Amino acid sequence: MPLRGYGVLVGQVVDERAEGGTGTPRYQIHLRAAGDDFRIAVNVLSSQQPADLLFVADEDFRHPVLRLLQALPDGFTTLSSRPGGPALDYIRGNLFNRLDMRPLPATQPGPDNDLADRLHRFVIRAIADPAARVYAFGQRWGPEPNTPDKIFGFLSGNGIHDVHMNQGNSGRFRGDDGV
Repeated sequence: MPLRGYGVLVGQVVDERAEGGTGTPRYQIHLRAAGDDFRIAVNVLSSQQPADLLFVADEDFRHPVLRLLQALPDGFTTLSSRPGGPALDYIRGNLFNRLDMRPLPATQPGPDNDLADRLHRFVIRAIADPAARVYAFGQRWGPEPNTPDKIFGFLSGNGIHDVHMNQGNSGRFRGDDGV
């Protein structure tokens, strides 16, 4: 059973914040879409061992799924978990060569040597370019009309989490797997 409410959030990045520490740190992104504020909570550390997540970046990414994604409006769009649509399928979609993925620690002292640093580099570029759009895939939460966002403080609390592959999980997370 894939994530409930799985979809893609599309919009303009306005702020970011890396959370360090132990537990389940996140890289937080403040996104504005269709007049609403959202928070993207990106997992940067697994709660299972090995804890370092796999990472790959392709700055010249070309794939048929891009045409489907670029047609989406800003805001959150629920996606059906089926092949051939804009829902990401890392296993069957040939989005990248999985052997190119490298483990990266969540946070580590020093420049450009951890997942938070790599995400920061791309997010800062997106903030600087008003035409840039971020596409975050995961599970929606909110809106919570009377609850300020716990990271950025905007009303109403609103966003997307479970921003990770959601395929190939084991143990208690196997139920999150889907296209």
